[in-house]
Amino acid sequence: MVPNGIREAWAAGRPVINGWLSIGSPFTAEIMAAAGYDALTVDMQHGALDYADLLPMLQALRGTAVTPMARVPWLAPGDLMKALDAGAYGVICPMVNNRADAELLASYVRYPPVGERSFGPTRVNFALGSDYGAHANEEVICLAMIETAEAYANTEAIVSTPGIDGVYIGPADLTLGLTGRKYRTGFDREEPELVGLYLIGPDGTPHRLGFAIGNEFSDHVTERQNYLYLAHSKLRACAVGPELRVGELPQDLRGTSRIRRGDGVLWEKPFLTGEANMCHALANLEYHHFKYAAHRRPGDVHLHFFGTATLSFADEVRVQPGDVFEIDLPALGAPLRNPLRSAAAGFALHGVRPL
Repeated sequence: MVPNGIREAWAAGRPVINGWLSIGSPFTAEIMAAAGYDALTVDMQHGALDYADLLPMLQALRGTAVTPMARVPWLAPGDLMKALDAGAYGVICPMVNNRADAELLASYVRYPPVGERSFGPTRVNFALGSDYGAHANEEVICLAMIETAEAYANTEAIVSTPGIDGVYIGPADLTLGLTGRKYRTGFDREEPELVGLYLIGPDGTPHRLGFAIGNEFSDHVTERQNYLYLAHSKLRACAVGPELRVGELPQDLRGTSRIRRGDGVLWEKPFLTGEANMCHALANLEYHHFKYAAHRRPGDVHLHFFGTATLSFADEVRVQPGDVFEIDLPALGAPLRNPLRSAAAGFALHGVRPL
């Protein structure tokens, strides 16, 4: 059997970057496979596709280095077994709420005597090897989704279930379940982040200049009005500074994000960053950014924002002009402060003129 690339990466201590395929198109699958992902998951739950789309998409991925996965619509044995028989190396299953659900899931994806998967490796026997049946139990990956209040409370029981290889967090459904079924989205927000600053040398080598505090402003008030504003919301105003830290970065960085209104503090929350608090090593994130030749043009300057986990909009804070975002990360020097103001659009419909 052709080894599972995800398991090989895990065994070597490497993280896996997974992409999602939500459009029922083999051509789209091929394009995504060429984008540098380690794995691609065909989304049969919320994607615009079904089993008739899954099979040709898996066929399109066969000739690539990508490991194909599938998210099934529900905890149903037929869906799980057909996805595996079609050639998926593993499955992601939604709405696994307790130990009993997890035990059922694990049993559906593995052959007897450890499970009750029906033996009929139609396409997968050809795609992954004629000895698939002898090795599938060890190679197939089974991920349960944690996305309800019940599942959250039972996480320990779910992850300790034999045959469950890991969990996948469903942030939208989990937000609904943990906040009284009320979305906590739709407001402007700041994003306190660690930022790496890089200069591309004459030979195309990226040189890290140092690290600084970053703040990425997201205009969700505008975005939610109409899908045509999505592009606007992605052209984000970002701030970096005010100081640059050179040399090695502490593993554990702790700071405070706050919003000041007048002489008082409207909102305040601590945040963590640094490699000790991140899912991926900085070296891995840098590699996946600079592996593209277009990102290594001599003379270019790159600012890599490494993400955040603390947002005022998650606490339903609504900001207004005059408020000041303050990101305080003592290990990187003085705090970064950004006032919020409204600006005229400066451009109107039919403002484009022929040359």
